[in-house]
Amino acid sequence: MPFIDIYSKEEIDSVNTFEDKLTRAASACLNCEESFVPAKDFNIYPHVLKHARLRGNIDIRIIAHNFPSRIGKEDQMSAEIEEAMNNSSRWKNVKVYVVLAAIGVNLMS
Repeated sequence: MPFIDIYSKEEIDSVNTFEDKLTRAASACLNCEESFVPAKDFNIYPHVLKHARLRGNIDIRIIAHNFPSRIGKEDQMSAEIEEAMNNSSRWKNVKVYVVLAAIGVNLMS
């Protein structure tokens, strides 16, 4: 199950609409031959950081499992999700970072 951290300096207007648009865009980009990720399966963690140095008005970090078909496509996935989020008149200068890692895997076996 992928994780999404949303960082902003103030509360996001219409946060439910924002999260819905974000999870649909992330789901479309993260679906791959090894895994289907429904939009409802994301764990979302919003963070309001008044004194943070953000690269955009809103920074988003998506952490997902490193399935072989996703590896090397992090920048492309980040750009596609970022474009979907910035195509809204409501939110501007949203920066997205997709991070792939071993999630839910027993590394000791």
